[in-house]
Amino acid sequence: MAFIEWDESVSVQIQELDGHHQEIFRLINALHEAMRQRRGQEVLEETIGRLLDYVKVHFAAEERYFEEFSYDGAYAHHLEHIEYVKAIFSFKQRFHAGEGLLAVELMDYLKGWFVNHILKTDKLYVDCFREHGLR
Repeated sequence: MAFIEWDESVSVQIQELDGHHQEIFRLINALHEAMRQRRGQEVLEETIGRLLDYVKVHFAAEERYFEEFSYDGAYAHHLEHIEYVKAIFSFKQRFHAGEGLLAVELMDYLKGWFVNHILKTDKLYVDCFREHGLR
Protein backbone atom coordinates (compact mmCIF):
# COMPACT_ATOMS: atom_id res chain seq x y z
CA MET A 1 0.00 0.00 0.00
CA ALA A 2 1.21 3.48 -0.86
CA PHE A 3 2.26 5.84 1.90
CA ILE A 4 0.50 8.74 0.22
CA GLU A 5 -2.36 8.16 -2.17
CA TRP A 6 -3.23 10.26 -5.18
CA ASP A 7 -6.93 10.88 -5.60
CA GLU A 8 -9.23 13.55 -7.00
CA SER A 9 -9.23 15.46 -3.71
CA VAL A 10 -5.65 16.58 -4.40
CA SER A 11 -6.18 17.20 -8.11
CA VAL A 12 -5.94 20.78 -9.33
CA GLN A 13 -7.80 19.76 -12.51
CA ILE A 14 -4.89 20.89 -14.69
CA GLN A 15 -3.31 17.93 -16.44
CA GLU A 16 0.27 19.20 -16.55
CA LEU A 17 0.37 20.19 -12.88
CA ASP A 18 -1.48 17.09 -11.70
CA GLY A 19 1.12 15.05 -13.59
CA HIS A 20 3.88 16.86 -11.69
CA HIS A 21 2.15 16.26 -8.39
CA GLN A 22 1.68 12.57 -9.21
CA GLU A 23 5.39 12.22 -9.97
CA ILE A 24 6.25 13.79 -6.62
CA PHE A 25 3.85 11.36 -4.91
CA ARG A 26 5.64 8.49 -6.72
CA LEU A 27 9.00 9.70 -5.38
CA ILE A 28 7.62 9.87 -1.84
CA ASN A 29 6.11 6.39 -2.17
CA ALA A 30 9.37 4.98 -3.57
CA LEU A 31 11.23 6.31 -0.54
CA HIS A 32 8.60 4.82 1.73
CA GLU A 33 8.93 1.44 0.03
CA ALA A 34 12.72 1.57 0.37
CA MET A 35 12.28 2.32 4.05
CA ARG A 36 9.97 -0.67 4.45
CA GLN A 37 12.74 -2.76 2.92
CA ARG A 38 15.22 -1.19 5.35
CA ARG A 39 17.00 0.63 2.51
CA GLY A 40 15.87 4.17 3.41
CA GLN A 41 19.32 5.54 4.17
CA GLU A 42 20.67 3.80 1.09
CA VAL A 43 18.35 5.67 -1.29
CA LEU A 44 18.02 8.91 0.67
CA GLU A 45 20.62 10.95 -1.19
CA GLU A 46 19.26 9.95 -4.59
CA THR A 47 15.69 10.67 -3.47
CA ILE A 48 16.62 14.12 -2.16
CA GLY A 49 18.36 14.90 -5.44
CA ARG A 50 15.38 13.74 -7.47
CA LEU A 51 12.99 15.77 -5.31
CA LEU A 52 15.07 18.91 -5.81
CA ASP A 53 15.41 18.33 -9.55
CA TYR A 54 11.76 17.56 -10.08
CA VAL A 55 10.35 20.48 -8.17
CA LYS A 56 12.49 22.81 -10.26
CA VAL A 57 10.38 21.71 -13.23
CA HIS A 58 7.13 21.90 -11.30
CA PHE A 59 7.76 25.20 -9.53
CA ALA A 60 9.01 26.79 -12.76
CA ALA A 61 5.79 25.76 -14.53
CA GLU A 62 3.56 27.12 -11.78
CA GLU A 63 5.49 30.36 -11.54
CA ARG A 64 5.50 30.82 -15.32
CA TYR A 65 1.71 30.63 -15.22
CA PHE A 66 1.59 33.02 -12.26
CA GLU A 67 3.40 35.61 -14.34
CA GLU A 68 1.55 34.90 -17.57
CA PHE A 69 -1.87 35.15 -15.89
CA SER A 70 -0.96 37.89 -13.37
CA TYR A 71 -1.99 35.60 -10.51
CA ASP A 72 -2.64 37.64 -7.34
CA GLY A 73 -1.30 34.97 -4.99
CA ALA A 74 2.01 34.57 -6.82
CA TYR A 75 4.27 36.15 -4.23
CA ALA A 76 2.96 34.19 -1.24
CA HIS A 77 3.02 30.98 -3.28
CA HIS A 78 6.58 31.66 -4.40
CA LEU A 79 7.62 32.08 -0.76
CA GLU A 80 6.25 28.61 0.00
CA HIS A 81 8.33 27.23 -2.86
CA ILE A 82 11.44 28.88 -1.40
CA GLU A 83 10.72 27.38 2.03
CA TYR A 84 10.37 23.91 0.51
CA VAL A 85 13.69 24.18 -1.34
CA LYS A 86 15.41 25.42 1.83
CA ALA A 87 14.00 22.51 3.82
CA ILE A 88 15.10 19.90 1.26
CA PHE A 89 18.57 21.46 1.03
CA SER A 90 18.74 21.25 4.82
CA PHE A 91 17.98 17.53 4.63
CA LYS A 92 20.71 17.18 2.00
CA GLN A 93 23.25 19.01 4.18
CA ARG A 94 22.32 16.98 7.23
CA PHE A 95 22.67 13.76 5.22
CA HIS A 96 26.16 14.78 4.05
CA ALA A 97 27.05 15.70 7.63
CA GLY A 98 26.38 12.08 8.57
CA GLU A 99 23.16 12.61 10.46
CA GLY A 100 21.27 9.34 10.64
CA LEU A 101 17.62 8.42 10.56
CA LEU A 102 16.64 11.28 8.27
CA ALA A 103 14.45 9.14 6.04
CA VAL A 104 11.53 9.05 8.50
CA GLU A 105 11.79 12.77 9.18
CA LEU A 106 11.94 13.51 5.44
CA MET A 107 8.90 11.30 4.80
CA ASP A 108 6.87 13.11 7.42
CA TYR A 109 7.94 16.50 6.09
CA LEU A 110 7.13 15.60 2.49
CA LYS A 111 3.75 14.14 3.21
CA GLY A 112 2.70 17.12 5.28
CA TRP A 113 4.13 19.71 2.93
CA PHE A 114 2.79 18.36 -0.31
CA VAL A 115 -0.65 17.44 0.89
CA ASN A 116 -1.07 20.79 2.67
CA HIS A 117 0.52 22.76 -0.15
CA ILE A 118 -1.65 21.14 -2.80
CA LEU A 119 -4.86 21.17 -0.78
CA LYS A 120 -4.47 24.72 0.49
CA THR A 121 -2.08 26.78 -1.62
CA ASP A 122 -2.30 25.17 -5.05
CA LYS A 123 -6.08 25.00 -4.98
CA LEU A 124 -6.10 28.82 -4.76
CA TYR A 125 -4.77 29.21 -8.31
CA VAL A 126 -7.14 26.76 -9.97
CA ASP A 127 -9.84 29.24 -10.93
CA CYS A 128 -7.33 31.72 -12.32
CA PHE A 129 -5.49 29.10 -14.37
CA ARG A 130 -8.68 27.56 -15.71
CA GLU A 131 -10.06 30.99 -16.64
CA HIS A 132 -6.97 31.35 -18.82
CA GLY A 133 -7.64 28.05 -20.56
CA LEU A 134 -5.46 25.57 -18.70
CA ARG A 135 -7.01 22.14 -18.44
